[in-house]
Amino acid sequence: MRRTTIVILVILLSSAITLVTEAHKPMNLNVLGIEYIGPQDHPIGPIVISDSKEGTEWFSRVVLKRTIAWEYTPEFVVSASVMKSLISEAEVHRDIAKHDLSDTSEINQIVRITVVTPQGQSKFLINQKLAYSMLEKFKGLCNDNQPLQSEISLFQSEILSFKEYGTTIVNPFKIST
Repeated sequence: MRRTTIVILVILLSSAITLVTEAHKPMNLNVLGIEYIGPQDHPIGPIVISDSKEGTEWFSRVVLKRTIAWEYTPEFVVSASVMKSLISEAEVHRDIAKHDLSDTSEINQIVRITVVTPQGQSKFLINQKLAYSMLEKFKGLCNDNQPLQSEISLFQSEILSFKEYGTTIVNPFKIST
């Protein structure tokens, strides 16, 4: 009886460990997560983009669940070529952010970008101006996906309302007439 109980516990424990390990393993996914992490007076939801439905679902369930709780997370599936371009663009902006980080206060790093590829996962923070610029590039790469472009535009307008030290930052890309 005691031996049977021990065997059952070992089997259950090993099954649980396997399930947890598999849930956190990105497998062969390509996913891009965009999250606003700055000060806010209302919730600003994340955007999840992948080249597969499995990728968006995995990211929302495993990665975002650990950082934030959203009832609805916009999830977008794009072609593999668009996904590759988006990840490349994010990596360019990651390199710019690394270079500029020494000149920028950490409080101004208001957007977190998470890139998941079969090679691994990386996260980086960017400021408002760099985030806006990166999101503009994303919209250009997703010109055939109107719902994604709309969601990115909404996210851009939200980050433009970010207040730094009590003053609203104006749109640095708006041309006055």
